[in-house]
Amino acid sequence: GQRDCSLYKISPRSTQEKYNTPAPPNGVETVTSVVSVDNAMVFNFLVDSCKIDESALADSKEDSEDKLLNKEGNGKRSIRGKVKKVFCLPSGDFWQVNKGLLNITSNDRPLKQTIGVDRSAAIDSAKHELKAIQKELDRNEREVKAIKDQSKRAKVEWNQRNREFASLTGNVTKMEQLLEELKDQAETSEEVPTIDTTEFENDITVVEE
Repeated sequence: GQRDCSLYKISPRSTQEKYNTPAPPNGVETVTSVVSVDNAMVFNFLVDSCKIDESALADSKEDSEDKLLNKEGNGKRSIRGKVKKVFCLPSGDFWQVNKGLLNITSNDRPLKQTIGVDRSAAIDSAKHELKAIQKELDRNEREVKAIKDQSKRAKVEWNQRNREFASLTGNVTKMEQLLEELKDQAETSEEVPTIDTTEFENDITVVEE
């Protein structure tokens, strides 16, 4: 089902003054020391909800352990200062100490810089790319239209040629039939006619008698 949004109660003072967060240990940066947030309410919200004042940043795991990890004689571990969690480059893995034990968590997602980044250049680049894509799309649409028109003309011409071929084929068939009829008539006219002479023969017989 639907989930309700979390509600945060913010005091009027927290909207006007930023929290006085502790400075990080020497040689160590925390999120609060590298991120500039002018709005007091936003800064205080990030401190309350994300604990940015307790999250340290380091170039590598080895460097972070060298600067922040305390190794006690009984085998337990602790972190110097107010730091509770340490994030390390290049992958964004982090480690923390829980009940004296060092726990390391790997980050399987690539890091993205999204805070404090000027996106204007990227936006302009995206706009130019969009225009180029639109021009390419228009050109492709014109080419597709030209191909369709050419295909339509070819179909019309094909149908016309088929009709002409059918007409010629019909004419050839008629001419062949006519030729056969003429041949038959010619053969009939070449036969020698037979003359019935019976009447003349009877006349000759009567005269002789």
